[in-house]
Amino acid sequence: MEFRRVPKYENSHEYVDLGLSVKWAFVNIGAQSATDAGSYLAWCEKEVKQCYNYSTAQELKARIKDPVNLLWGGRWITPTKEQFEELLSLCKCEWAVCEGKNGLLVTRPEYDRNSFLFFPAGECAVDNKIYKDGLRGNYWTRSIVSDMDCFAHCMEFEEGGQRVAYNLRSHGFNVRPVFSDKN
Repeated sequence: MEFRRVPKYENSHEYVDLGLSVKWAFVNIGAQSATDAGSYLAWCEKEVKQCYNYSTAQELKARIKDPVNLLWGGRWITPTKEQFEELLSLCKCEWAVCEGKNGLLVTRPEYDRNSFLFFPAGECAVDNKIYKDGLRGNYWTRSIVSDMDCFAHCMEFEEGGQRVAYNLRSHGFNVRPVFSDKN
């Protein structure tokens, strides 16, 4: 599939409009390209750490500002569980290899046949180890699991499929920012 996209920017960061409730960043936080996994961040944190476990997790229940907005400014924020559900349900999602990297290719040809997102299979960081075998991707939402506050929702995928699930907030996952014209 060949794409002829015209880059669009919000606060100096490229985004993709798939006709959804939010525009999605073209790259992850800390990434230099669409195939670069970028930074591994614990839930609602903005800095890379040496160790990702419960004792190093920051408690941000009363956070004032979204960490994505602190990093990228403008209208950029961390997506919600519902925004990932919308992406997965309204778009075509397929396991793909792009520039030698495994990941999830997301398109919505009925809206714009030249727009796409690629989510690299960046794995995760747990304790003091980063898992990078390219077989799975994990992306944080800003939505906490209401009855289990040490967990937050995430989008996860592998070659067999994709879903919104939840995981321990202390793990280091990738983050793909979004913004809305209503922010």
